[in-house]
Amino acid sequence: MNNKKIRRCAIYTRKSSEEGLDQSFNSLDAQREACEAYINSQKHEGWKLIKERFDDGGFSGGNIKRPALTNLIEQIKQNLIDIVVVYKVDRLSRSLADFAKLVELFDEHEVSFVSVTQQFNTSSSMGRLTLNVLLSFAQFEREVTGERIRDKIAASKKKGMWMGGNIPLGYDVKDRKLVINAKESKTVSYIFNQYIQLKSVRKLKQYLDQSKYKTKQNKPFSRGALYKILTNPLYTGKVKHKDQVFEGEHKPILDLEIWKQAQSILRLNRHQNINKVHARERSLLAGLLFDDHGNRMSPSHTKKGNKRYRYYVSQALIQHQDSKAGYIARVTADEVESAVFKTLQQLYSDSQKVLKIIGYDKLELSLIKIVSKKAKSLLAMTYTKNVLDKVHSSIQKIIINKNNLVIHIARDQLAYLFGLEPIKSDHYLLKQAIQWKLNCKGQTLVLHGENAMIKSKNSSQSLQNAIVKALTWNQGLLNGSYKSMSEIADNEDVVVSYVRRILRLAFLSPEILKCILSDSVPTGVNLEYLKASTSLNWNN
Repeated sequence: MNNKKIRRCAIYTRKSSEEGLDQSFNSLDAQREACEAYINSQKHEGWKLIKERFDDGGFSGGNIKRPALTNLIEQIKQNLIDIVVVYKVDRLSRSLADFAKLVELFDEHEVSFVSVTQQFNTSSSMGRLTLNVLLSFAQFEREVTGERIRDKIAASKKKGMWMGGNIPLGYDVKDRKLVINAKESKTVSYIFNQYIQLKSVRKLKQYLDQSKYKTKQNKPFSRGALYKILTNPLYTGKVKHKDQVFEGEHKPILDLEIWKQAQSILRLNRHQNINKVHARERSLLAGLLFDDHGNRMSPSHTKKGNKRYRYYVSQALIQHQDSKAGYIARVTADEVESAVFKTLQQLYSDSQKVLKIIGYDKLELSLIKIVSKKAKSLLAMTYTKNVLDKVHSSIQKIIINKNNLVIHIARDQLAYLFGLEPIKSDHYLLKQAIQWKLNCKGQTLVLHGENAMIKSKNSSQSLQNAIVKALTWNQGLLNGSYKSMSEIADNEDVVVSYVRRILRLAFLSPEILKCILSDSVPTGVNLEYLKASTSLNWNN
């Protein structure tokens, strides 16, 4: 008589694509049949198959958001399953991180995991080791497949092939190639010609709305849609892949001269819009900042009494399309400007990194000296009003998301900025980790463990008070009123280290002191920043 304890077995099957699932005997059935046979072979151990099926047809193994797997997990949590059986380990997951979570869940509820083609049991340490090795290869295979697909798309676009996506206005698709739609192509040409005359996307949208022009989806044109059309090189017979443009297989709709005129007006408008705001209040990242869904973040502000608060707001919010906005859809201007600026300061201070970004493999001492000298003048510019004027040309765009700032830097423009010959012309992605913390006023951006907030009237006042203290204490040490920093600390009821940091402010450059005392504190400069500064060289 078999007195073995009954062990309830659940079979999980998965197939990435839906192809063939309508057949009477498909891949899921084949997996299940093999698993059933294995369970039957273990009847003497008390294994018994439960009736419920857990089949995910048409779901990727790259994540665990699958209906049948979710149901399986719920039943495990309710202690209704003792063993999970699969045909092959990658049927459950192709992600090592996800699989580690699942194995932890199995262990917590004393559930064993068995693969019928790769015989092991996760109840033993050797079984878990074997599992991790197999899963590492499964993840590697998935990543290699993804790389191959991306490489194929890149290679195809270099040959000028259209690789799918939303069909652009002015074209139809025939045999997987773009062919001109006669009616829509006239609309595209009309849009460009009208923009050249009106020189304003806002006026262009109003004109098109009045004239009843519609998109390919038969909707009125939004300003965002018009910007995409006006900046899309596809209409000149080109194909764009990331930051590169290649000759396309399709026929152009626009004459090249019309395209160039439109781009020239767009650039001019962008420059004028940035400079419309007064130098002390202008939004330094206007035209550069995007959320992580690709929406441009436009400058905005509110007023409370006589105080003006600046923000950058996602165009998705401005156009009342909240669901299309990125994770960070609204951010305080001072915070993000300060974070970007500190990141650039950190980059410019590292001459070797600058050279590597530009493309110099051999870091010769003469090159390092050139970059270092130029970096000093750039870092000194942080104390002027036109903070980003010089470096604007090297920054193509800045993307802000949940975990980091990504600054797209044009390598050739960075080379020109440092007075060097360009080596590469593509973009370098400079990533800076950030955090978001809740405080009494909402979310605040944290950079390098410190709040990224910058200039305010309070911070200006704090700076001015600190400068007055520094000058007074320094004068007291010079004329003998104070014998030491310890005496100052005792008199002021503070620690000596605080006195030492404040005293450093007495030796700032006269230009910096002038800015502080005239209440024109530069972007990124506050009391904590100056106290922590490692260099007081006036030529830096």
